[in-house]
Amino acid sequence: MDKKRLEIIITVILGIIFLVVSINAVLVAIKKTKQRNAAQVFFPRSIPIAVKSPLTEVPENKPSWVRDPFSGKLYSSTSEIELHLEGILWDPEKPAAIINGEVVKIGDKLTNGSRIITIKQNAVIVNDGERNIEIKLGL
Repeated sequence: MDKKRLEIIITVILGIIFLVVSINAVLVAIKKTKQRNAAQVFFPRSIPIAVKSPLTEVPENKPSWVRDPFSGKLYSSTSEIELHLEGILWDPEKPAAIINGEVVKIGDKLTNGSRIITIKQNAVIVNDGERNIEIKLGL
């Protein structure tokens, strides 16, 4: 083979390799975009709020009332509570909320013993016997 023909063959082979790699990169980018879009569309309809009993394991050098402020957990003297605010039926005179699949109004008592104090347009305030806990509607 002469030198010119060899250069053409090598150029064509390198062009084909470049084309295959480029198509593969585009397909991977499209796949990642579809996965990202699917993750943005799927989100939970409610945000669980866990309210637990006081800490049982307290470090020896700290008082019994100390808790981690960054844990995101709320503590009360009642047993463990799992509240899911699923929706709010807003009416200025008679607001209602859907908590754990149950329609409740102001003053109603939940199955865990908590009482509904206030229902706002985007949140519900419940009292667990010790303190008021605001549960915001998760969007």
